[in-house]
Amino acid sequence: MPVRAKRALLITNDPKVSGRILSALREVGVEITSVGSIEGAKRHLATSLCPVAIVCASLPEISALELLAYIGGHASACRAIVISSARGREYVAEALRLGAYDCFGKPFDAARLAEATLAALNEESPFRYLPPEMVRTMPTGAHGPHVPIETIRALAYAVEARDIHTRRHSEHVAHYAVNLARELDLPPSQGASLRTAALLHDIGRISIPDSILTKPGPLSPREFEYVRRHPVISAQILEGIGVFGAEVPMVRAHHENWDGSGYPDGLQGEEICLGARILRVADSMDAMLMPRSYRDSYPLSKLLDELATCAGSRFSPGIAAAAVQWCHAHADALIQPACMS
Repeated sequence: MPVRAKRALLITNDPKVSGRILSALREVGVEITSVGSIEGAKRHLATSLCPVAIVCASLPEISALELLAYIGGHASACRAIVISSARGREYVAEALRLGAYDCFGKPFDAARLAEATLAALNEESPFRYLPPEMVRTMPTGAHGPHVPIETIRALAYAVEARDIHTRRHSEHVAHYAVNLARELDLPPSQGASLRTAALLHDIGRISIPDSILTKPGPLSPREFEYVRRHPVISAQILEGIGVFGAEVPMVRAHHENWDGSGYPDGLQGEEICLGARILRVADSMDAMLMPRSYRDSYPLSKLLDELATCAGSRFSPGIAAAAVQWCHAHADALIQPACMS
């Protein structure tokens, strides 16, 4: 896609930061305007086309997140890149929710910031759902992919921060998936991969509009089609990152049903990879045990009935049986509303 305008706005009152950024961006041909106050930022955003804004959390009058919210409300076409010393998963998730294109911690790499600015100007990413800097800094070990679990949790949290009804859902699914893997005597390496896939299985939901994601009533057929796309988008996002090769098939197929009635590919029986069959059961267990706007949470007896009834249709019979057995033996390990803080 062609560059709209090779210029950016820098919002900071820190001269050292400003000097580094100005130098790095000029080297790659970006024309940059620097403002050091909220009044200057608002004036510039209101009076000129601003494709990209680099927001440094150093203004005394307003936080970076507050400025992001302002940009989202008054200059929604502007892609905002945040530089902040706050790098916890909650901060990153909130920045993403408010529309940040990317998030850099302090100290930051000026060359990488310049790359991210060019990417934002070029609208390079076909799936602008994850912060490129977070993706870029995922390390790959000498003996295969090795992504820190906190980074994976941060990605999951970024999705769940948008919908109070699915808060911590991915962690719950990971809990059940890992325990089902143990119940099935799978090797620890498979359990670890399942945990990663479970934490990231719904990452494609970040592409679903808020009006659909948080809608209190039933979805229209067209709205439901948006939701049905999320396993494919989740898989495409993970393929783009590159270190989640083992998890991609599990994530793509986690809504496939044993009888072939699921989506997105209508796979049936053992055409569905083992990890996806486990995720299907684990995902459903948490969905049943958590309350929704349209129903109460299921008691244990109803959960067990559903697992048994849907064995052979929605669920793999062997995995459904393992889930029933695990629930009987470990009822105290089920995550229910009363157990949550």
